Amino acid sequence: MTDQSPRSDKNLMVNDECDYLVVGAGTSGMSFVDTLLTEKPNASVILIDRNAGPGGHWTTAYPFVRLHQHSCFYGVNSLPLGEKFDRRGHEIFDYEDRATGREVLEYYAKVLETFRANPNFQARFRCEYRREESPNVHAVRTSDGDDLLLRCRKLVMIRSAVVVPSMRPAPFPVHESVPYVAVNDLLRAHASGKYARYVILGAGKTSLDAVVGLLRAGADPSAVRWVVSRDVWFFVRNEVYRNDETHYERLEKVVDRLLAADSAQDFLLRMEDAGVVARLDPGGEPPAVMKGPQIDGEELALVRTVKDVVRRGRVQSIEAGGVMVFESDRCSEEAPPSGDARSTVFVDCMAENFKGYTGFSKDFKIFEPHRINLGPLLAVFNPSFSAALIAYMESKIEDDKTKNACCFWGTSPDTVAYFFQSFYGQIKTLTVLMKTYAPAGRFILYSRTNSDAIMYHGGLVRLLWAQFGPRQLKIKTDRMIRRMEMGEYGDFRIDKEFVNRPLPPTVPFITLKQLTLPVACLAVSIGYKIVSRYK
Repeated sequence: MTDQSPRSDKNLMVNDECDYLVVGAGTSGMSFVDTLLTEKPNASVILIDRNAGPGGHWTTAYPFVRLHQHSCFYGVNSLPLGEKFDRRGHEIFDYEDRATGREVLEYYAKVLETFRANPNFQARFRCEYRREESPNVHAVRTSDGDDLLLRCRKLVMIRSAVVVPSMRPAPFPVHESVPYVAVNDLLRAHASGKYARYVILGAGKTSLDAVVGLLRAGADPSAVRWVVSRDVWFFVRNEVYRNDETHYERLEKVVDRLLAADSAQDFLLRMEDAGVVARLDPGGEPPAVMKGPQIDGEELALVRTVKDVVRRGRVQSIEAGGVMVFESDRCSEEAPPSGDARSTVFVDCMAENFKGYTGFSKDFKIFEPHRINLGPLLAVFNPSFSAALIAYMESKIEDDKTKNACCFWGTSPDTVAYFFQSFYGQIKTLTVLMKTYAPAGRFILYSRTNSDAIMYHGGLVRLLWAQFGPRQLKIKTDRMIRRMEMGEYGDFRIDKEFVNRPLPPTVPFITLKQLTLPVACLAVSIGYKIVSRYK
């Protein structure tokens, strides 16, 4: 994007116009457009993306990737992704139903076709955003090299900047003699028979998948060295979603443990004792990072068979012979084990900043006069529902200040604190939004991208019983929020701007104009009855 000051658009020759120009057809962009077209079907939308089709980072994902979360709440609200349905046609909340990367891409292709059924929608792929010519006119470049000017009422920019290893070169210098591949090429490298040893670089979801995939492909654990810059907490999928517990039983246990804890780490250690979260080394220092990767019990046992784990911080470079230089102490670590360095391949599984969803300060503005910035997650580890919420607010609430006042998120990137701030942020966002615009409650309760949607967990009556019955989840959650706001958890704080923010004004959802006809009809009916009585 070139650095030019925006100009007046009065004399600019534009090639096309729309209400919303959405830049990016990944998870957030597709979810935003889906809800916008559902709630505001007359809005005109142009969706552009540099890739050949929708899917964002899924278009370059490694071939053995699967969702870590349930298919039933990933994607967009209008189209199911899951394969299991109940007798009413609702997707079943099943942690084993997790789409593959190929299935996610096929899903987004279907979503795009539903968008194209709306005459107010168009998509332009292999098309890159260039610059702002004026607040309402933007330059884009097509795959043919043509520059187009598009006028829009609002520009929707994806600020999360998700980058996976296959989308970039190595993030540090690597000597030309060292075999180095992105995770996409791991199984191909193993199948080639060229390598006897594997160095896995990374500590999050991608590295978990890489180690599991490599070991299941037949690699011996002793042939794997795992370079972990920072240990992270994992959710143990089959314990988080136990089949012998209801959703609200699980939620009550989480809230009870939070109320009993005096810090985030204390809470996580209590969750670890219950088997709900885990770490690679249960005897080591508790991790300071919680990015939300999920793993099942079998996979956890498998990755723990890798005993050669290097914890020296971040790699700064890989020199000739496979010597790794670390940022922490500038010490070198030889590639494992001794032997021909050319038979060792380094595998890039590194992703920073929770794939771009964290690191947004409290001053970040989602809604601006001429643009919408999709970035902070308003729902914990759920970009699909976050983008849907933002599109819903845009569709129903006119004032940008009011919309921004409904949005809360975590502000401490890549730490345990971020997870708890995000938990707080989701509860506050949904609560404040429903108080500000009452019909939002129905949207929230029935959004398929909301993991707490009532059709997954027994319906409205069960929700109300859990909230106000013997479990008293409403009272317990309110107590937990107060403790967070008062700073009673020793190792994290909620930003004071979020704590002290006043409620925005209530937005009326029935206007005087909408009331005119029913009131007039009621008056005529009453008048007719009065006249009939005295005839």
